[in-house]
Order: sequence, then C-alpha cells, then structure tokens
Amino acid sequence: MSFSFGEDLSNDLDWVRFKIGDTVADEAYLSDALIASLLATSASKQHAAIAAVQYVLTQFSRPDFKADWLEVKRSTAEASFRRVLTRLESEFGFDVPGDDGGLSGSNVMTYRVDSAQTSAPDFTEGRP
Repeated sequence: MSFSFGEDLSNDLDWVRFKIGDTVADEAYLSDALIASLLATSASKQHAAIAAVQYVLTQFSRPDFKADWLEVKRSTAEASFRRVLTRLESEFGFDVPGDDGGLSGSNVMTYRVDSAQTSAPDFTEGRP
C-alpha cells in the first residue's frame, strides 16, 4: 500500500488525509491509490473525504473480541470515526437536520412557455 502525506493542503490527496486524520504511514487506513480514485470519482474533494470516512467505517464492521490478554475494541474506533463523519458533514454543509440519509422530493407545477397558460390547471375539473 502506497502512502504519502506531504502536509501540503493545497494538494487534494493531502487535504483528504488531513481532514479524515489519516496522516501516519504506519497507521493508515487508505492507500494513495484509493484516495486518488475517490477524488476522481467524487463531485468534490469534500465528497471524497466523506466517502473516505464511510469506507473506514466499513472496516470496523467486525465485532470486538477478547482473547486472553488481547482485547480489540473496534466499536471505540467506529464511534470516533462516526464523530469525524458528523463533523465533516456539518463543516461541508452536507448535514440536513432530521435527514435519515434517504431521498425526498416535492412536485413543482411547470408550464410550457409556448402554451399561454397563466394559471395552475384544475385537475379536479371533470371528475365526478
């Protein structure tokens, strides 16, 4: 796995690493190639950072375990990265109060410019 962090926040790869806290080579979660791919396929570097944190969260999906003197608490790391995700979403303006991550929509009446229609149609007209 290739890793680089040059502390140059004008470099998008370094910027993503800085924002998600993945700046120590021996403890890295993401390779340079993966971050570069996220940057190439995301709408912005902010979206790439969010996707990077979401990927890291998937790595903590295994349960905690304890064997003799060794104890691994993935849940603690997962909770920390969930806080990072929440902070980044808020910082980048991606958070929507009460949003559960699903899609929502609304309808908007539009009229063709060449129709000379000036008011909303009455869709109940002609119904029994």
